[in-house]
Amino acid sequence: MNRIKILLLLSMLCLTLSGCDDSLRSSGAFENSYTASESVQSVTPSISGSISDAAEPSGQLPSVSPEQMECIPAGQTYRKIMEQLDAKENRYFTNLQVLLLDQQKIIVLKYDDADEICLLSGKELLESAVLVPDTAGADAIRGVVIDDNIICCPNSPDSLYAILDISSQTDIVFQDGQPASRQDIKLGRSVCVTYDYTLASDPPRISCTSISIER
Repeated sequence: MNRIKILLLLSMLCLTLSGCDDSLRSSGAFENSYTASESVQSVTPSISGSISDAAEPSGQLPSVSPEQMECIPAGQTYRKIMEQLDAKENRYFTNLQVLLLDQQKIIVLKYDDADEICLLSGKELLESAVLVPDTAGADAIRGVVIDDNIICCPNSPDSLYAILDISSQTDIVFQDGQPASRQDIKLGRSVCVTYDYTLASDPPRISCTSISIER
């Protein structure tokens, strides 16, 4: 008799579980759970053929005049200098600022911390100004090296900055055709870079096929 009761209880339990399973399936709970797991996708940078496709608007460089620079004494913090020149902090790089001098040259302020003391006066900083290079043709960009692998391109219609992805396959030469190395890509040097693709980042990262360094 007890065995019969146990069998009846087990049968009722199986029927109850089966009903719950059907109810969940009809409500879409299993399906929604599966869909949610399928919707998780890895995000990878998109590849583009040109900088104009990959870049986002980068704004403009802070403009300064020689008269403004000459008023800056030595021994001020970089933050104070930027305040005096009415130059906002660089939105991309926390350790440098690029100033556009008379729409023709750029001055690079590089520091570890904005509250670090600049030992140079404005007149001395003027001596470090570099001419802004002209624009380049298709699949090429010209700029001034402002950090190890970063160039500033004020005349580029596509992007104000570009990050250089330099590999062992990158052909590096001086403008006159003489061989050069990565160590020759120094701060303040003007370069012309050709590339085969860019990564859609801001600033764009370009895969360099060749770099010509202007002396």
